[in-house]
Amino acid sequence: MKPKILLTGFVTLSILMIMVQIYFREKSDQLSWIQDFNYNENQIHDFAVSFLNPCPSISVGLNGIDVELLFDTGCGAGLFLTTAIEGKINYQITGRTTEYNADGTFRGEGKNVLISRMTVFNDEYPDVPASLAEWKMYGFFRNNGGIGLEYFDNKIITLDYKHKKIAVSNEAIDYDKLQKDKYNVLPLLSSDADKENELLFFQGEVNGLKSTIYLDTGSSRSFINVEEGTGRVAGIKMGNKMYQFSRRKLKNDKIGLQGHFEYPVRFAINSDILKTYHFVVTIDKIQNNLILYQNKR
Repeated sequence: MKPKILLTGFVTLSILMIMVQIYFREKSDQLSWIQDFNYNENQIHDFAVSFLNPCPSISVGLNGIDVELLFDTGCGAGLFLTTAIEGKINYQITGRTTEYNADGTFRGEGKNVLISRMTVFNDEYPDVPASLAEWKMYGFFRNNGGIGLEYFDNKIITLDYKHKKIAVSNEAIDYDKLQKDKYNVLPLLSSDADKENELLFFQGEVNGLKSTIYLDTGSSRSFINVEEGTGRVAGIKMGNKMYQFSRRKLKNDKIGLQGHFEYPVRFAINSDILKTYHFVVTIDKIQNNLILYQNKR
């Protein structure tokens, strides 16, 4: 009887050890972007998402107070604050402002304010201008505001939606060492609209049509142009990879942006899809590329 018990125990232990090895190997593989992009440990930070809102928030110091702001690649103004932050920090009111939607239509009225000191991942900025408006103007989810890519110029930024990590570096990527079969490199396009200079556009295909695609980490709902058919699945080609997304989960609407491109903007991939499909998004603000990779689901 004892040999059978010992054998059963040995087999069980062996299976557990194999499962543990597989788990840690997969976890190591999924975080391999840290080594691939040569990040140091002190360059990697946590970001937060809520159960209902998939948009990432990072800790930003405003006049010595740490507050959670959306990491919003769709923020063309650099920094915006909302009334949810009132009473939390000090700021100087410098005037009034009118806020507009991405398509240029009126959104609402607000204030111009000045933050004397802002700290973003150990980088400091003095005398930072921002807008301050009612938080409901920016969607359903209460938030303090958002920070855009203007404050990440000449940097490499990676967002890992599965592991809720953000990394920021000043070191240029060596593309010759990057695994071509693993990473999807997409050259970024420049918009001719002044307020869209910092936004992320790239070329792809939507249901077989050559298109411009927009990526916005500050939006909780992805869009497909209402004119792009009525099928159950949207076929989106980005770089050398084809993705299929359920059209039921996309907002079918006109994508309202002001810039002009060679091909129309037919698709906006935003934080809902990026989080659900475990994307790792790297924004290369040095060589002007977007790099996509998917963790295992």
